[in-house]
Amino acid sequence: MPSPIHPRLSLSVRAVALLCVAMLVAVGCSSTGVTAFDTTTTTTTPGSSPTSASPSNPTPDPEPGQPDPPDIDEAPPESTPDSNTTLPPPPPGEEPQDIPPVNPNAGGRIAVIDNLGNLVLVDPDGTNQLALTDYNDNRVSQPAWAPDGQFLAWTEVAESIDLAVGAADGSFTTETATPFPSFYTSWAPDQANLAILGNDSGGVGVTFAEFDGQQVNANIAAFDSATPYFFDWTDERQIVSHAGVDLRTVSLDVGISSSTEIGDAFQAPEALADGSVLVAERGAGNIVTLRQRNLATGASTDLVRYESFGLFVVHPNETRIAIHVVGADQFDPSSPPTTTGGALRQPDVPTLEPGVWIYDIDTGAVSKAASAGIIAMYWSPVEERLLLLEAEEDGLVFQVWSPNGSTRTNPFVPSTRFFTEYLPFYDQFAKNTSFWSPEGSSFVYAAQQGDQELILVHDAARNGASTPIALGSIGVWSPEGGGGGAESVL
Repeated sequence: MPSPIHPRLSLSVRAVALLCVAMLVAVGCSSTGVTAFDTTTTTTTPGSSPTSASPSNPTPDPEPGQPDPPDIDEAPPESTPDSNTTLPPPPPGEEPQDIPPVNPNAGGRIAVIDNLGNLVLVDPDGTNQLALTDYNDNRVSQPAWAPDGQFLAWTEVAESIDLAVGAADGSFTTETATPFPSFYTSWAPDQANLAILGNDSGGVGVTFAEFDGQQVNANIAAFDSATPYFFDWTDERQIVSHAGVDLRTVSLDVGISSSTEIGDAFQAPEALADGSVLVAERGAGNIVTLRQRNLATGASTDLVRYESFGLFVVHPNETRIAIHVVGADQFDPSSPPTTTGGALRQPDVPTLEPGVWIYDIDTGAVSKAASAGIIAMYWSPVEERLLLLEAEEDGLVFQVWSPNGSTRTNPFVPSTRFFTEYLPFYDQFAKNTSFWSPEGSSFVYAAQQGDQELILVHDAARNGASTPIALGSIGVWSPEGGGGGAESVL
């Protein structure tokens, strides 16, 4: 996802927050046609050498702001995966802290890209490790859990560009060539298909792959492309996308089935169970209106308004919307909202200042969860808890907001992978990439400590120190226990 600076964004926070917010918006638009699925696929067991067709350009140049492809020039080190290597001591001048235990209620498994660049599954306390790859050369990225927690997809960039899917018990891995390295992979609700985003000749491309439980087969060309490109699944075989300045529906069966101009006032759309989608549209005076639009009829209802730009994430049970208003330095709440097409004019629609707000979908009530300075937010899968990432003078801090109060981590410096690949597009990743444990008691994050990067687990009910469980650059929690546990609604 390319990420040029949006000219209207302004936050008076630490430089790291400024960079994160500046990477939120992109512009431009183009598209390509639809092609059939390619059936070329390979199946391997963990540790074996994959064999698949090599694309003509295995490492395309990234778009501006997109992370560089993994460096594959150096030979793999002569070692084996071990994400539970002895953790480093505190940096010089810092006193050791009491390390809290992991919450015993924390279930599921955590997919970690470890310090050698391999994909390893671990329990929440860092034990019971299972390596799904043994390349040791940083070719692995973007782990994405299937909805039932039984499978995991990831990207590999080496001699070829591949999408891999492996069983969470390590029993098999299947790989297929893709037209570009995926920097975002999303499973369909029935996990029979996957959609991936990557840098394509037309901008950011989206393509699909089929998975039958044993083999994965990817389409060898983009179904659609634009700059930027964000999407959500509307059903098992269709996505709704914010493609450039257009709102599109793209079907695995017919390709682009509809397209209408929507503007650039948001990033990722949110598809709801009733067939509607959340979008934002800019009107006069740079005032943005968040709308719930019916995909079938085009009619829409105004929910809230604010100035300049915002992002939104729906709670998994679709009762609440967290709205992150980035805003601008000057905000005139007296400016009236605009309407388009079949929109319903609501003169009493709430007007929001910069910060994070909670919107009740049933009643329309709005409450403020945080002021300016927030740079990401993630709903708990089962409770009304919102994980907020805040910029402070000493670093970033995770804050767990709930109606009954909040808790906070100690300040930290995020891992490079989290900062560059995940944070600028958090509203897209929040749809199917969970840092929360499946029962909502804990969350995982990656931080730098000296010259090492750590995976830490934090008890959401605690303030202060988190528990380091492994060395690694990213950790993603399984949605349904990685083979058991509470039902996921992510």
